[in-house]
Amino acid sequence: MRKWVALVAVGLGLFLVTQVVAQPPRCCWWLAIQNAPEKTIQGTVVGYAWPGLIIQTDEGEEVVVYGIGPWWFWRSQGITRPRRGEEITVTVYELALKNGQTCLIAKEIETKQGTLKLRDAETGLPLWSGPMRNRSMMRNR
Repeated sequence: MRKWVALVAVGLGLFLVTQVVAQPPRCCWWLAIQNAPEKTIQGTVVGYAWPGLIIQTDEGEEVVVYGIGPWWFWRSQGITRPRRGEEITVTVYELALKNGQTCLIAKEIETKQGTLKLRDAETGLPLWSGPMRNRSMMRNR
């Protein structure tokens, strides 16, 4: 009986491990950023679309820029998030989605208070998360 229970436990463990290893990471968009073209957008903040900004460009088009980072990251860099009506310049990665649309991910945002770098230039990873967080805090000071 003990051998049977141990055998079932080992088999179940191996099954679970192979299922976890076989699954691709859920969020791999940053891999696409490394090959995405960069674009600069100038305009006025007209609203917020969680978790991003709605910007009316100088050409009159409204675009949504995602990946602007958490409030505490902005505060730690001594810059407040842009408010409605504020003129900003945003450098974005333009990601092509499978459905033919594009998604704009902020790389850096220039406000009247200064420029906030949001992503690591080499990897595209957010500077406020994981191991990149400590590097970004040192680099932006």
